[in-house]
Amino acid sequence: MVVVLLLLLLGCVCSSAGQQKQQQQQQQGITTRDGGKGDEQHQQQEWRGGNNNNNNNNDGGEEEEEEGGEGDGEGAASLQRFGPWVQVQRFVVPRYVALGNNMSLECDYVVQRHATLYSLKWYKGSSQFYQYIPSKTHQPHAVFSVPGLHLRQLEGGREGRVVRVVGVGMGASDIYRCELVAEGPPFHTTQRSANMTVVVLPRGGPVISGGVGQYRVNQWLDLNCTAPPSATPTPTLTWTINGRKVSSTKEHLITPVEHTTHPSSSTSSPSSGLESTTSHLSMRVAHHHFQGGALTITCEARLGSIYSRSHKVTFPEPSARWFSSLNLYRSSDAGKTVTASSATTTTTLWALLSLRHHLLQ
Repeated sequence: MVVVLLLLLLGCVCSSAGQQKQQQQQQQGITTRDGGKGDEQHQQQEWRGGNNNNNNNNDGGEEEEEEGGEGDGEGAASLQRFGPWVQVQRFVVPRYVALGNNMSLECDYVVQRHATLYSLKWYKGSSQFYQYIPSKTHQPHAVFSVPGLHLRQLEGGREGRVVRVVGVGMGASDIYRCELVAEGPPFHTTQRSANMTVVVLPRGGPVISGGVGQYRVNQWLDLNCTAPPSATPTPTLTWTINGRKVSSTKEHLITPVEHTTHPSSSTSSPSSGLESTTSHLSMRVAHHHFQGGALTITCEARLGSIYSRSHKVTFPEPSARWFSSLNLYRSSDAGKTVTASSATTTTTLWALLSLRHHLLQ
């Protein structure tokens, strides 16, 4: 009986030991599997880490490039803060030039201390006709043939700042452009342009016509002002009353300018193929129009700064006698005043009185 109990106890102990061993093996197996997974995870982490490293390298490169770009931007900004490398300081192209007159084109420039002028070029429309390149020490100036300009009529000014054209023709009308280029890269460029028109100036000044010798208050006054024939553009006509410029209002009606074209002919007429301009002034005479005992009206014809002529007429304030209105107005052209002859007026009055006496008989 005792032996049986010992055997049973021994079996339980062995069974318990076996179960413990099996549990230890199972735990070791789990640990091994977990370790494998850990290795896989570690490998994956390393692989991912490699990708991260690559990404970091790429990102770093892009950031460096962006930083470089920002650096370039800062450099460009600093250059802009410093100012343009070369800029136009004074640009002169006359708006109008009389046919046959001389013309000066000016393109004065300023070059920053950190820059150098590479070239200065002049264009008529899209055609280059002049250039100045300082680096060409033997021949810095050059001219090119273009329609409307002649090579022998071009002169380069000092450092290309002024170009003079002598004796312009009708074909010289165009847009003139000055182009400045700084040494580069980046060859900073700046340019300016303006239009120039060749005109045929009128021969003489404007003429005021129409009207009567004298005007009373509330009487309508109608005058015409005609400028001599000229080529387009024609002069601008302006009216002044007692030295004050007037425009079209309810009090002073100025009709739109009328243009009359003189047809071309085989004869060498001075006005052949030209155009004359006429302006009409209509107004009701008022008390305030008479200043200093007279009403003075002037018409001025102007074309830019190259032509300005005027014609003035003066109407005296009416007197109490009705016959004082005969031939008593004065007219002046280009500063010369013409007054009606008192002898002629006296003769006319004597003739009228004689006629009246004859009729009464």
